Amino acid sequence: MRLRAGAALVAAAMLASAAAIGAAAWRIPPDTPARQAAVPPPPALKAEHYLALTMYHEARGQSADAMRAVGWVVLNRARNAEFPDGIREVVVEPTRSGKCQFGWACGDLSKPAAEPEAWRQAEELAGEILFQQSRDPTAGALWFWESWRERPGWLGPDVRETLEVGGHSFFAPGDMS
Repeated sequence: MRLRAGAALVAAAMLASAAAIGAAAWRIPPDTPARQAAVPPPPALKAEHYLALTMYHEARGQSADAMRAVGWVVLNRARNAEFPDGIREVVVEPTRSGKCQFGWACGDLSKPAAEPEAWRQAEELAGEILFQQSRDPTAGALWFWESWRERPGWLGPDVRETLEVGGHSFFAPGDMS
């Protein structure tokens, strides 16, 4: 009984933090598969897991700043009306052509991380972004692209580059300040 009360307090604290960040970033449908456990994780933990997965797969081997920037793109999309509500939904959203927004998300999402230290860092940074007050280093970026490649045409002319870090360039709508 004592353990259950402690778990309830932790869950309540995490949900309170989620409310402070913004409800749109936390909307996760009830049919979202969760790891089998006696008590399913609260929505904030699911969001944190998908955020960490994206940061790990898109920026492992790069700096913490690069991982943070990738995480902020996901969070910015979850808060933007042009993208799905919720972190998980942003991560698994298909493109118009049916491909995955984030290439790794087309694979086995339950596959364990091959680089445990990079995974630990991604989990830590995802928690930092979601549960601590931190500044968005991307200035509202909604997209990123490998900086060594030519700027893709799908970005369009009304998009501005806001940051280059870890081999990626980050882009925000041009009308943002």
